[in-house]
Amino acid sequence: MTSHTKRPQGSVIAAIDIGSAKTACFIAHVTDDNGGAEVIGIGHVASKGVKSGVI
Repeated sequence: MTSHTKRPQGSVIAAIDIGSAKTACFIAHVTDDNGGAEVIGIGHVASKGVKSGVI
């Protein structure tokens, strides 16, 4: 998925992926007006309680 919405410098972007095997997240902040971003955090953990995509 691609977003073409301009985000102001300093905005925070986050994404989360909840899957049957693992849950992962990604956090970044916008560094310039051209959409550049710096990753400030990532994480993943084995999923518990998720089976066939149902929580």
